Amino acid sequence: MSDRSLEMSVSVLSIFSLFVFVLGELGQSLPNCTESRCGSGPAIRFPFRLKGQQPNYCGYHEFDLSCTERNDTLLELPNSVKLYVQEIDYVYQVINVSDPNDCFLRQALNINFSASPFRFNDDLLYNYTLFNCSTAERNLIRNAPCLGAPGYEVYAIPDFNRISEYTLTSCTKMYDILSIPYIYEIYPEMSNASRNIIQLTWSKPACGLCEAGGGRCELKSDGTELCKMSHITPRTSGMPAGRHYHQELPVISEVE
Repeated sequence: MSDRSLEMSVSVLSIFSLFVFVLGELGQSLPNCTESRCGSGPAIRFPFRLKGQQPNYCGYHEFDLSCTERNDTLLELPNSVKLYVQEIDYVYQVINVSDPNDCFLRQALNINFSASPFRFNDDLLYNYTLFNCSTAERNLIRNAPCLGAPGYEVYAIPDFNRISEYTLTSCTKMYDILSIPYIYEIYPEMSNASRNIIQLTWSKPACGLCEAGGGRCELKSDGTELCKMSHITPRTSGMPAGRHYHQELPVISEVE
């Protein structure tokens, strides 16, 4: 790194630290919001809150998490959609979730983000048409075994495939699922660990810059967020290598 680049980096860090200090003087952070987790699951801190273990002011209601009897971390979305949280990246504001029964297609029809702070972390979303087939269709390889039952099988055809290309003589259309990510669970060649992961992201509160700078966001007594710097060691994304994010590094902002 050149001397000029180093000077610029130090200047940016100094300005950021001063900004955080000024924010800290404008309100008081609320106490007793220590980091928590379910068993060996991901760390839970603001804006998330672990119900039953952390006070209400430690996070926002829409970010409430809970522990199951098996110590899995559970996120409940509107319309009774329940997902296990596998990882949380507080810098890029992304969470990896999975269906508790490895059958995301069963819950996908009920997903509605209009009353939720989350959305899919994908630039490309697809529509799927589900068919109920009384006999196995050899030309249909995208079987959804978790939706089938004795006497019939269910196939999910994405909209980038032409339905007219398939023979559906023993099949009946069930319904369409609109605007969801690429569903890897219908691809048996992939490992379970990879094909069952769905990524969600949130934009507000935007504490990614605070986390990247080595700080932690907390809720102040006036209802806004405070970036509290415990140290200035930059944090890096905790997601596995190879993950690609479509969101720019967020900036600090207040929730209206």
